Amino acid sequence: MNPEKNIITREDLREAVKRDTQYHEIKELAMLLIAAMTDWPTNRSDKMEGFVQQFKAFHTVNRRPLDQDRVKGNKFGMVREYDLWRQEANASIKQMMEMAVAVYGVSDLDWIVDRIVAYYENK
Repeated sequence: MNPEKNIITREDLREAVKRDTQYHEIKELAMLLIAAMTDWPTNRSDKMEGFVQQFKAFHTVNRRPLDQDRVKGNKFGMVREYDLWRQEANASIKQMMEMAVAVYGVSDLDWIVDRIVAYYENK
């Protein structure tokens, strides 16, 4: 993700989506990303890059990269209250990846986030 971008926080994205009066796939993907960022319990930063790093780190085991199958297969122990919020965020990211696969044939989280940001920066 490029740090020079104008849309770098959840609020930047939320405002861009609010101004977008049309319905389209990128807008739906953006709304799912906003929902996931809102639900993620350890997102100490409002920056999208920080959320993506935290989300990927949580799902990366044995240095295997995050993909749609890993998100689908992650089971939460429900030991702590914030695990429920992770599960909500996980559901939003899973739905976002499924939609991106259906529309673009890609489930890479970085690619999806970059596509969303590029769209709203060029709007």
